[in-house]
Amino acid sequence: MMKRLLFLAPTVLVLAHSACSDVNRLAEPDDVMVLSAEPAAITADGFSTTTISVRISRASDERFRDVIFTTTNGEFVASTADDPRRIVVSADTSGEAKATLRAALQAGSATVTAEIRDGQAVKVARTIEVQFQAIPASALISIEAVRTLAPADGASVTDIVATIAQGVPLEEREVLFSTTLGSFSASLSSPQSRVQLTGSNNVARVGLVSPRVVGAALVSAQFNGRQSGVTVQFEPALPDGIAVSVFGSLQMKATFATKSTVEAELFRIEGKVTPGTEVIFRAFDDSTGNQFGSFSGSTPSDDQGRVRVDFTPGNTVERGEAIIRVRVPGNAIVGRVHIEIVDP
Repeated sequence: MMKRLLFLAPTVLVLAHSACSDVNRLAEPDDVMVLSAEPAAITADGFSTTTISVRISRASDERFRDVIFTTTNGEFVASTADDPRRIVVSADTSGEAKATLRAALQAGSATVTAEIRDGQAVKVARTIEVQFQAIPASALISIEAVRTLAPADGASVTDIVATIAQGVPLEEREVLFSTTLGSFSASLSSPQSRVQLTGSNNVARVGLVSPRVVGAALVSAQFNGRQSGVTVQFEPALPDGIAVSVFGSLQMKATFATKSTVEAELFRIEGKVTPGTEVIFRAFDDSTGNQFGSFSGSTPSDDQGRVRVDFTPGNTVERGEAIIRVRVPGNAIVGRVHIEIVDP
């Protein structure tokens, strides 16, 4: 009997090898790298940030795990001072590398590029656009004065308050105040003052010292390239009191030949009267209330608030007790000195 031999053809199993992409070989950018920004639009305020993320294959060779981030606008947090628009970040074990991009002060866009290189050769690169959106200065900084009208007495202080928007980084806490008139109590000789923000409400305060001249001061607060202003008007500092004195005898003959020097000194409880203040002199008879005599040589007050004039009774018919009154227009304060008019 003839034996039949059975031949079994060996089965060959062919497994399709799926393409596994990594940066160990050249490939299309979308195949090996994913680049994203969260958020994709931030405020152009100089401190808002967005996170730039790259994801690469976990299997990538250790030689190709350093991601070079560059930007055409803004700057990277933790970058070097020499090149704030470039930073190198190593991907972690999950294949992620992240960089923080800080917004510029001007509205516009930033083209952010992420690259992996082999020496000078770029193995893979990807770009993304980040928008820096415009913001009005008032949304970042506001300024107010506790009063907008102050006496020009060289001493009164007006509190100026600047408030900064929330979210300011700790390293950016300085507000620059400036004024076109007056000075700041923290630096009396300078029209500028740098003040640190205080408290959780991001407030900076400074005291504006009044000048001794009448005028308007534009007070500005500047923070991170944005500026806000308020106007403080300095009005004449009028006297709180007037002292009057006569040089020589208080007894005067009723003739044109009689001439006495009368001095008025204007003073304030705080500061000094504004130089150049107009002063009015008048003489009245005590019993009749009639005005008499004449004053000559009157000038506005000097830097010390003093004014001197020459008084002549003339050939008035008034006799006896009289009073010289001194006042400033627009002010209720009156200074007095008593004199006596006698026969020639």
